[in-house]
Amino acid sequence: MTFLYNLLGISAFAGVAVIIIATPLNNYLSKREWGIRKSLLAARDERMGVLNEILTAIKFIKFFAWEGKWVDRAEEARKNEIKWLIKGMLCSFLGIQHLTWPISTVEWDNVRCFMVQHPDLSLYLLILFIHHAWK
Repeated sequence: MTFLYNLLGISAFAGVAVIIIATPLNNYLSKREWGIRKSLLAARDERMGVLNEILTAIKFIKFFAWEGKWVDRAEEARKNEIKWLIKGMLCSFLGIQHLTWPISTVEWDNVRCFMVQHPDLSLYLLILFIHHAWK
Protein backbone atom coordinates (compact mmCIF):
# COMPACT_ATOMS: atom_id res chain seq x y z
CA MET A 1 0.00 0.00 0.00
CA THR A 2 2.88 2.34 0.76
CA PHE A 3 4.33 1.70 -2.68
CA LEU A 4 1.00 2.52 -4.32
CA TYR A 5 0.63 5.66 -2.24
CA ASN A 6 4.15 6.79 -3.16
CA LEU A 7 3.51 6.06 -6.82
CA LEU A 8 -0.07 7.32 -7.25
CA GLY A 9 -0.69 9.56 -4.27
CA ILE A 10 -4.17 9.80 -2.81
CA SER A 11 -5.70 8.13 -5.88
CA ALA A 12 -4.34 4.79 -4.62
CA PHE A 13 -7.02 4.80 -1.93
CA ALA A 14 -9.77 5.05 -4.55
CA GLY A 15 -8.57 1.81 -6.14
CA VAL A 16 -8.25 0.02 -2.83
CA ALA A 17 -11.76 1.16 -1.84
CA VAL A 18 -13.22 -0.37 -5.01
CA ILE A 19 -11.51 -3.69 -4.30
CA ILE A 20 -12.73 -3.70 -0.69
CA ILE A 21 -16.30 -2.95 -1.78
CA ALA A 22 -16.20 -5.64 -4.50
CA THR A 23 -15.02 -8.47 -2.21
CA PRO A 24 -18.36 -9.16 -0.43
CA LEU A 25 -20.15 -9.10 -3.79
CA ASN A 26 -17.82 -11.83 -5.04
CA ASN A 27 -18.64 -13.97 -2.00
CA TYR A 28 -22.40 -13.50 -2.51
CA LEU A 29 -22.26 -14.29 -6.24
CA SER A 30 -20.23 -17.46 -5.76
CA LYS A 31 -22.61 -18.77 -3.07
CA ARG A 32 -25.60 -17.91 -5.25
CA GLU A 33 -24.10 -19.64 -8.28
CA TRP A 34 -23.39 -22.78 -6.24
CA GLY A 35 -27.02 -22.91 -5.08
CA ILE A 36 -28.32 -22.37 -8.60
CA ARG A 37 -26.13 -25.14 -10.00
CA LYS A 38 -27.37 -27.50 -7.31
CA SER A 39 -31.00 -26.66 -8.14
CA LEU A 40 -30.32 -27.00 -11.87
CA LEU A 41 -28.91 -30.48 -11.38
CA ALA A 42 -31.96 -31.45 -9.32
CA ALA A 43 -34.29 -30.13 -12.04
CA ARG A 44 -32.32 -31.94 -14.73
CA ASP A 45 -32.51 -35.20 -12.73
CA GLU A 46 -36.26 -34.76 -12.34
CA ARG A 47 -36.70 -34.24 -16.10
CA MET A 48 -34.56 -37.25 -16.93
CA GLY A 49 -36.57 -39.34 -14.45
CA VAL A 50 -39.84 -38.34 -16.15
CA LEU A 51 -38.44 -39.14 -19.60
CA ASN A 52 -37.08 -42.45 -18.36
CA GLU A 53 -40.52 -43.32 -16.96
CA ILE A 54 -42.13 -42.43 -20.28
CA LEU A 55 -39.71 -44.59 -22.24
CA THR A 56 -40.08 -47.48 -19.82
CA ALA A 57 -43.88 -47.46 -19.83
CA ILE A 58 -44.54 -46.33 -23.40
CA LYS A 59 -46.79 -49.33 -24.15
CA PHE A 60 -49.04 -48.63 -21.16
CA ILE A 61 -49.16 -44.91 -21.89
CA LYS A 62 -50.25 -45.60 -25.48
CA PHE A 63 -52.69 -48.32 -24.44
CA PHE A 64 -54.50 -46.16 -21.87
CA ALA A 65 -54.20 -42.95 -24.00
CA TRP A 66 -52.29 -41.05 -21.32
CA GLU A 67 -50.06 -39.20 -23.80
CA GLY A 68 -51.41 -35.74 -22.91
CA LYS A 69 -50.85 -36.20 -19.18
CA TRP A 70 -47.29 -37.42 -19.68
CA VAL A 71 -46.46 -34.74 -22.24
CA ASP A 72 -47.64 -32.11 -19.75
CA ARG A 73 -45.53 -33.69 -17.03
CA ALA A 74 -42.43 -33.74 -19.26
CA GLU A 75 -43.01 -30.13 -20.38
CA GLU A 76 -43.43 -28.99 -16.77
CA ALA A 77 -40.13 -30.65 -15.80
CA ARG A 78 -38.44 -29.03 -18.81
CA LYS A 79 -39.83 -25.58 -17.92
CA ASN A 80 -38.46 -25.98 -14.41
CA GLU A 81 -35.06 -26.95 -15.79
CA ILE A 82 -35.03 -24.00 -18.20
CA LYS A 83 -35.94 -21.63 -15.35
CA TRP A 84 -32.89 -22.76 -13.36
CA LEU A 85 -30.72 -22.73 -16.49
CA ILE A 86 -31.62 -19.08 -17.17
CA LYS A 87 -30.92 -18.16 -13.54
CA GLY A 88 -27.55 -19.90 -13.79
CA MET A 89 -26.65 -18.09 -17.00
CA LEU A 90 -27.61 -14.73 -15.48
CA CYS A 91 -25.56 -15.44 -12.37
CA SER A 92 -22.58 -16.47 -14.51
CA PHE A 93 -22.91 -13.28 -16.54
CA LEU A 94 -22.98 -11.19 -13.36
CA GLY A 95 -19.95 -13.12 -12.09
CA ILE A 96 -18.01 -12.33 -15.26
CA GLN A 97 -19.06 -8.69 -15.07
CA HIS A 98 -18.06 -8.63 -11.42
CA LEU A 99 -14.58 -9.87 -12.30
CA THR A 100 -14.02 -7.11 -14.87
CA TRP A 101 -15.86 -4.32 -13.04
CA PRO A 102 -13.29 -3.66 -10.27
CA ILE A 103 -10.40 -3.53 -12.73
CA SER A 104 -11.97 -0.95 -15.00
CA THR A 105 -13.36 1.02 -12.05
CA VAL A 106 -9.96 1.16 -10.37
CA GLU A 107 -8.40 2.37 -13.61
CA TRP A 108 -10.97 5.11 -14.12
CA ASP A 109 -10.88 6.16 -10.45
CA ASN A 110 -7.11 6.48 -10.57
CA VAL A 111 -7.31 8.52 -13.77
CA ARG A 112 -9.99 10.83 -12.33
CA CYS A 113 -8.08 11.37 -9.08
CA PHE A 114 -4.89 12.05 -11.01
CA MET A 115 -6.74 14.51 -13.24
CA VAL A 116 -7.97 16.39 -10.17
CA GLN A 117 -4.46 16.51 -8.68
CA HIS A 118 -2.76 17.53 -11.97
CA PRO A 119 -5.20 19.51 -14.12
CA ASP A 120 -2.43 20.61 -16.50
CA LEU A 121 -1.80 16.97 -17.55
CA SER A 122 -5.47 15.94 -17.54
CA LEU A 123 -6.27 16.10 -21.25
CA TYR A 124 -3.03 14.43 -22.30
CA LEU A 125 -3.47 11.68 -19.71
CA LEU A 126 -7.08 11.06 -20.72
CA ILE A 127 -6.18 10.75 -24.40
CA LEU A 128 -3.27 8.45 -23.56
CA PHE A 129 -5.45 6.30 -21.29
CA ILE A 130 -8.20 5.94 -23.89
CA HIS A 131 -5.62 5.10 -26.54
CA HIS A 132 -4.15 2.29 -24.43
CA ALA A 133 -7.55 1.05 -23.27
CA TRP A 134 -8.75 0.46 -26.84
CA LYS A 135 -5.58 -1.26 -28.10
